[in-house]
Amino acid sequence: MKRLLLLLPLLLTPAAQAIDYVKCEAINKAYERLEYTRSQEIKRARSSAVDAAVGNVDEYLEQRLKCAQSATTAEAAAQCWKDPNLDSAADSAAAAVRAAYKPRMDKVKADYQAAGCY
Repeated sequence: MKRLLLLLPLLLTPAAQAIDYVKCEAINKAYERLEYTRSQEIKRARSSAVDAAVGNVDEYLEQRLKCAQSATTAEAAAQCWKDPNLDSAADSAAAAVRAAYKPRMDKVKADYQAAGCY
């Protein structure tokens, strides 16, 4: 009988840590807002980098259109619209934005894990 009485407090103690779901949800929403803002900044940065690399958009499009019209195959026409300079400028602008947001997003992730959220 004494053994049963000794086991009773052990059985009544909680087996898991309590989780504040409101706090976890708030941290999750903060991370989602950061992701959304980062994606919007990436779009703006890519657009402005392409605009800066192209210069006069009308001339650029006119040249590409003439190239595509003079192409004999669909593959050649598709090559007229590919520009590695624009892609690299846009990618570097996007990488700069990602690097700027990385510390903040890492902090939110660390807070999420520290709060015991899953």
